[in-house]
Amino acid sequence: MILRKANNTDLRTMARIMMEEFSQEPYNEAWTMQTSLKKVNLYFEDKVMLVAEEKDAIYGFIIYGTFFWHDGIQGWIDELIVTKEHQGKSIGKNLLHHAEIDLKSKKVKRIWLMAHADSKASSFYDKLDYKQTKFVIRQKEL
Repeated sequence: MILRKANNTDLRTMARIMMEEFSQEPYNEAWTMQTSLKKVNLYFEDKVMLVAEEKDAIYGFIIYGTFFWHDGIQGWIDELIVTKEHQGKSIGKNLLHHAEIDLKSKKVKRIWLMAHADSKASSFYDKLDYKQTKFVIRQKEL
């Protein structure tokens, strides 16, 4: 398995993986190929995107960037997605580790992310010492 920077020819595959993974429990989100492709294209403009690839097939990816907070530069993991068939094989862990090294080299103070409380991702992040904070995400339907 190799990790490499994503290029624009990877975006369609990344969009398909996102659409397929987020349509399953616990997310049950109604992503289409069109909306998924729009999202990854927007990220491609200003985020770091890495893919995990083996034998010319992409099995996962991470998208991340930075923002400024009162105590310095912070990292934000926008997406970390590994296909269901390839979860549990350290792909996500390796992608995240690579992002952590890159962000640390940029003098990032801490890394933030969101995970669905009922997802496998939530316990995955717990094992890697990502702590829940007192910040709460809220939404309002308009």
